[in-house]
Amino acid sequence: MSKLLKNFNANTAQLRAMISLGWCTQQYLIWPRGVGKSFYIGWVMIMISRLMPGSKWTFLGPSYAKMFADIIPGIKGALARFGYFEGIHYVCRKTPPKNMNLVLPWEGPDEWDNSLLFFHKERCTVFQLSSQEGNDRGRSVDGFIMDEGLLLNKEKLDSNTNATNRGNNDRYGHVPLHHGIIVCSSMPYQQNHWLLQKEELRDQIAAKKKKNKLDPKIFYDEANIYENLDILGVKYIIDNQNSLSSLAFETEIMNIRPRTIENGFYPNLTDEHEYEHKYTYSFLNSLQDNAKWDLDSRSDADCFPNKPLDLGMDYGSRICSLVIGQEQGQVFKFIKDMYVKSPGFIDDLVKKFTEYYKYHRCKEVNLYTDHPGNTKLPNSTDTFAEHTEKKLREAGWKVFRYSFTANKTYHKDKYFLWTKLFLRQDYNLPAIEFNKYHCKHLLISMRNAPVKDGVNGIEKDKKSEKSITLAQEEATHLSDAADMIMFYKYRKALRKEQSFAPNLMM
Repeated sequence: MSKLLKNFNANTAQLRAMISLGWCTQQYLIWPRGVGKSFYIGWVMIMISRLMPGSKWTFLGPSYAKMFADIIPGIKGALARFGYFEGIHYVCRKTPPKNMNLVLPWEGPDEWDNSLLFFHKERCTVFQLSSQEGNDRGRSVDGFIMDEGLLLNKEKLDSNTNATNRGNNDRYGHVPLHHGIIVCSSMPYQQNHWLLQKEELRDQIAAKKKKNKLDPKIFYDEANIYENLDILGVKYIIDNQNSLSSLAFETEIMNIRPRTIENGFYPNLTDEHEYEHKYTYSFLNSLQDNAKWDLDSRSDADCFPNKPLDLGMDYGSRICSLVIGQEQGQVFKFIKDMYVKSPGFIDDLVKKFTEYYKYHRCKEVNLYTDHPGNTKLPNSTDTFAEHTEKKLREAGWKVFRYSFTANKTYHKDKYFLWTKLFLRQDYNLPAIEFNKYHCKHLLISMRNAPVKDGVNGIEKDKKSEKSITLAQEEATHLSDAADMIMFYKYRKALRKEQSFAPNLMM
């Protein structure tokens, strides 16, 4: 270990994790950006290759696209810091070179396309690069390393690890880390995320009067950004504070646990309404290895290219917001959110949409706006909604525009409609799902939307839209855009046709 540390001055968070590997069987590391998750994972991989030569591990990420575009490049950079270089000390996604006369792992993969193989004079160690979207439950492995844990589904994770984390105790049973689980992640945005519950599980096991040797030995750690201040510098923190929203800065940089309001406007929105993003791998496989991973809608498995898209648009002076959804059988999916901030406006947001969905085969959208969309643009005869429609048509899209004028019960009606939708109180209505990766800001906007008692009953409290300190993508704008789609499409479930005045423009 001392030889490794000559090339790596570990910070206090990394040292805690390194020391715990001498006794723990599971690690859950909730570390903010910049503390050194990639460097720690690289160090762990080197240690595994030395302590358990010939072993086979699964390196799990939320998707192959994120693994190859973001995670693996960071790991390679960390390995280089330790003096481990690709082609000399390991190969990644390539067949092992025959001229090196390597002794391969006890059990290697059938194909090497998704593997990272560490060379060792005794026997090589393989890390199978895997996605939670795949199905690797057939073969035994000696342990799991996971990055971006906040994006992993717990049920799938438990099923995968329980089914495959087995065997080889005769070879590696003396190593505490054998059959270990190492999960690295930044702080989740959800208060009750399964990762945060591991701290409570650790404490429950520690509090047991009668110990069970089968209980996992858990090391749980929430690091502080200041633990790597010598490397990052104060400027890194200040720059992120200036560039990120307040919530993103607190969560991703300062590693502060998320806070949500009690009894908000969407009280029945839960984690169960979210789903993991999945990629269309037939498209990703068509990209060259050295291609820039600048993805568009062709990579989104939850976007049906032959069906129209539903757009909800909210117009504001400081931010222009767009929510994209699609009705898919008995489910309505919110598949993406977009926004542009001032001085950007309608033209910029429409361009952002049309570029991302350039290859969507069904060039047809349903555009939903409310009464502000019917307001005339300054120095123009067009309304905000009419101008949006015009720009979409210029880009080759067929537009069906729906607009309504809300009356005094609009807020209350929206509140009860969302309740019906989230609780499935009316099975004539679809289930509602959100892409947790592509609708991140929409979910924050909805979870942080307060409710208040107005003159006509329940109202959404929209004072966040006037805040000069809150990032406007976290204010209620995006939630309003989602309201427009849901209210116009499914308002009949309320059986109160008098609460709106619809207008259809084609």
